[in-house]
Amino acid sequence: MRFWIWVLLLGAAVSPARAVERPRAARPSPSVKAVAPTAKSVSPSRPPATGKRLATKTAPPEFTRDVLPVLKQHCFTCHSGATNMPKAGLRLDRKAALEALIDRAKPHESRLVARVKDPSSSSRMPPEGFGRALNERELNVLQGWLRAGAQMGSWTEARHDRYEDYQPAPKQPVELDQAARRIDELVEARLKKAGLKPNAGIDDATFLRRTYLQTIGRIPTAAEATEFLQSRDPQRRARLIDSLIGSEGYVSHLFNFWADALRAKSDLDHGRSGDLYLWWIKDSVRRNMPYDQFVRRLIQSKGTLWEDPAVSYYFRDPGNRLATVEATASVFLGTNIGCAQCHNDPYDVWTRKDYWQLAAFFTPASPYFPREQTFQHIKWDEVEKQRDELRRENERQRRNWNHPEVDRATTAWQSNQKLLGRIVRSDKFYPSLPADYQYGDGKPKQGIQPQVLFGAKRDVPNTGEAVDILAEWLASPKNPRFTLTIANRMWSFTMGAPLVGKVTDIGPLEESSNPELARYLIQTMIDVDYDLQKFQRILLRTQTWQRAAYEGEVAAHLPYYFPGPVLRRMSAEQTWDSLLTLVVADLDRAGQSQRPDYSLYAKLQAAKSTDDYWKVIGEIIDSGQGYLSTFVQGQALRHEIRAVGFRKEDLVRASELTSPSFDGHFLRQFGQSDRELIDASWSNPTTPQALTMLNGPLFPLITADDSALARQASGATPREQVRLVYLALLCREPSAAETELVLSRLGSDGPRLWKSLAWSLLNTRQFLFVN
Repeated sequence: MRFWIWVLLLGAAVSPARAVERPRAARPSPSVKAVAPTAKSVSPSRPPATGKRLATKTAPPEFTRDVLPVLKQHCFTCHSGATNMPKAGLRLDRKAALEALIDRAKPHESRLVARVKDPSSSSRMPPEGFGRALNERELNVLQGWLRAGAQMGSWTEARHDRYEDYQPAPKQPVELDQAARRIDELVEARLKKAGLKPNAGIDDATFLRRTYLQTIGRIPTAAEATEFLQSRDPQRRARLIDSLIGSEGYVSHLFNFWADALRAKSDLDHGRSGDLYLWWIKDSVRRNMPYDQFVRRLIQSKGTLWEDPAVSYYFRDPGNRLATVEATASVFLGTNIGCAQCHNDPYDVWTRKDYWQLAAFFTPASPYFPREQTFQHIKWDEVEKQRDELRRENERQRRNWNHPEVDRATTAWQSNQKLLGRIVRSDKFYPSLPADYQYGDGKPKQGIQPQVLFGAKRDVPNTGEAVDILAEWLASPKNPRFTLTIANRMWSFTMGAPLVGKVTDIGPLEESSNPELARYLIQTMIDVDYDLQKFQRILLRTQTWQRAAYEGEVAAHLPYYFPGPVLRRMSAEQTWDSLLTLVVADLDRAGQSQRPDYSLYAKLQAAKSTDDYWKVIGEIIDSGQGYLSTFVQGQALRHEIRAVGFRKEDLVRASELTSPSFDGHFLRQFGQSDRELIDASWSNPTTPQALTMLNGPLFPLITADDSALARQASGATPREQVRLVYLALLCREPSAAETELVLSRLGSDGPRLWKSLAWSLLNTRQFLFVN
C-alpha cells in the first residue's frame, strides 16, 4: 500500500492531470524541482508553432506568394500536371483553368471557393480522405485575393519539373560551433516570420539526460551524472557531446537506428543468418564510414555472406526484387514509388515506365548462386543424394526427430543454403516491361534499359556495370534527393520531427517549413563529406536542440518551426538499455559482438570430396552451429521469453540481442519494430507496458543485492539514498522539498528506502520521456 500511495502522491506532484510533463525551464542551479511549471513552452499569446504564416494585413494576398501555396497543398494532388490523371480533366495549375472558375462580378461566389467554403458539405473539396479542408486562414487568403481582383501577374502555369541535378557550392571547411550558430539563426528567423518565439534554454540536468539518450541511447549512471553536474568547465556541454559520439554506446544506439531503417534481421529466412549483416552495420558505425560510402557498399555488394556481409541487403527480401527497389527509393531517396509498380502514380510524377526502368538496375543482382557451381570440387547432386538418404534411413528406423542423422541432414541443408546465398551479377541481362503494361510509351514485354529516376539521364549498358552506375548516381552530391534525405532523417532523429515532408517521402524542398534551413543542411552534409558523427555534433551544439521540448502535437499537414525539439517518449531500446544501466555495471562493454566466424562454411565450399564435406558438417555441429543445438536453444529461448519477457542471461544492450527480439520480449512489448516495414518502431502507451513497469520481472533485478544501483546504495544514509536514486533515474539532484517529502513518507523503510523510491520514480512520466 505504501508504494501505491507514494506513486499517487509523486504523480500528482510531477504532472497533475497531464499525459506528459511540461518541459522545465532553465535554472541557474542543477537542482530542479519535480513540480513542472504551468507555463507553456510557447508563449500563449502567440499562435501555436504548427500554425502557418499569416497573410499580411496591410496588403492583399499575392498570388504566387500566398494563393499558389494553398492551391498546391490542397488542389494540385488531383487537379494538376503533377498527376498523370487529373481528376475531371481539371488542371488548376494553369491560368486559363483558374480564370474559368472566377466570377469577377461576384468574387465571393466564384466556383473556385464554392466547393471549399463549407467543410461540412458532403461535396467539399478536397474530398474526405484526400486531404484536410481549408482552414479559416486559407479561406481568407483565397477570398481576399478574389476580392482584390484575382490578379495573377505574368504567371501562366505552375511547373512540375522532375528534379534536376543539384549543384552544390564548392566544399568549405566546417567549424562546428559556427555551423550550429547558423542553424540557430535560420530557425529563429523562421520563428520570427511566423510570429513565434523560441523556447527557453534547458538546464544542465535536462541537457545531460537528453544528450545521453540521444547519443548513446541510455540514461547516465549516477556517477556520470555527478561528474557532469559538478563540472565548472564552461565547455562541458560540447565536451560531453564529443565524448559520447563515437563511443561504444553510440555504436549500439546508431545500430538500432539503422536496423530499423534497413529492416535488418538476425534471420533472413531460407536458412540464411543475418548475423554478419548486423555485425557489418555496427562495424560501419564504429569506423564512422561516410554515409555515401555506406550506401555504395550496400548497392555494389556481391559475393558470399562471409566475403562481403553487405550482400545481405539483397537477401532481406529474397525472391522479391521489387521490394528491394522500393526500399532503396524510400530509405535513400525519400521517394515513395510503390504505386507506379502497377500504374502511373495519380498523386505524383512517377510513371510505370519510370518504375520499371529503375527496377531494371536490380535485375542482374541475383541472390541465388547456380547449384552446379556451389562447390569447388564436388557435385551438388552427390551431396543432396547422401543427405536425402540420411533422412530416409531415419524414417525407416522410426527414430526421433532429434536423432544425430536428422541433425546431420538438416545441418547440411542449412549450410547449403548459406553457400547458395551470394550475389552474382550477370554479364548481360535483358530487362523488359511487364506483360500487362498498358501505356502508350511502351509495349508489353518490350525490352528496356535501366535509367535513373531523376536528374541527368545516364547511358546505362545492360551489363553488370549497371549496378555501379546506379550506386554512383544514388550516392552522388548532385542527386537532388540523396543528401536532402539523409540530412532530413538525421534532423528528425535529433529534433523529433522531419524538416521536409516525411522521412521516407520528403516531397519538394520548397514545401519545407524552412527551405533555407534545408538547403543549408544539404550543403553542410556535403561539406562534412557525409560524416554523420560530425553532422550530429553540429546539431547537438545548436541552441535549437538545447531548448525546452515542445509539448504540442506536430500535425503532419502543418509546418513545425522548431521552437525546441519535440517531446518524445523513450524508444523500446532506450527504455531497455536505461533500465539495464541500473543493473549491469559498465553496460556499454557488456556483450560486445565480435565478427561471426564463417570460416567453416568457406571450408565446406572448398571440400575436395563428399567425405570431406561430411567431416566439415560434423565440425559445424560440434561448434554449436548445427540444426539441433540452434533449434533447441531457440525453442528454449522463445519459451522463456514468453513466460518472463526476457532471459536473465541476456542482460545486454538491445543491439546485442536477437534482431528483432522474439514476440513477448520486453523490447517488442515497448514498441521495437518487427523489421518488416521501414521505420516501424512505435511508442504508443499500453496497459501491459504499465503493468510491466509496476510489477514486471526487471525491477527485482534492479533491486537485487548485486545490481549496479544496489552496490552504490549499500551503506548509504537515507538522505544519500534519495540523492543517489534521483541522480540514477532522473539524472538530477532532488530539491530540498522532494528530499523531505521522500524521507517523511518512506523514512521508516530504512535500508530499503532506495528500493521504494526507485520503484516510484520508474513509474513516473519523468523517467519514460526524453524531456
